Amino acid sequence: MSPAEKAELLRIGEECGHDIDGIMEVARPATYKRWLAQMRNGRPFKPVGRPRLTQELRDVVIRIGSENLLWGYKRIAGELKKLGLYAGANSVKRILDEAGIHPSPEKRRKKPALPWTTFIRAHIESMVACNFFTKTVLTARGPLTAYVLIFIHLGSRRVFCSARPMPRARHG
Repeated sequence: MSPAEKAELLRIGEECGHDIDGIMEVARPATYKRWLAQMRNGRPFKPVGRPRLTQELRDVVIRIGSENLLWGYKRIAGELKKLGLYAGANSVKRILDEAGIHPSPEKRRKKPALPWTTFIRAHIESMVACNFFTKTVLTARGPLTAYVLIFIHLGSRRVFCSARPMPRARHG
């Protein structure tokens, strides 16, 4: 019960002369008497339960959740821990639900979050494809094995080739 609810029950109990046996079903008589003694001693009622999450923590969770839509609740809770803040995955879920942010909607679709063609277009200037192969080449000195390594810069389509012929091993 909140401190205000406890105070209200004590006010109602005072009207009955604090004889609440059989009348009050919300709290046991021993609990009521403990509250009464606490009030008479002038000690204020303290709120019970876990402390509420701070607004600063809520703001950080909302920021991380909105900037990283592919992260799940557990990932966000882990990132908070790295920052020295603590909130469980369920608390993160509740905060983001209240803010209308639902991370990782793409996970439900069983498709990649970012289509492959979109990824390639975004990174084409820094991507290089590579291939390696061997080829037997007949020369005047006999067959040689050419080892070929090829790089293709995808953005410019420039080809870089390195080949080295080696004498073919004779099987005997």
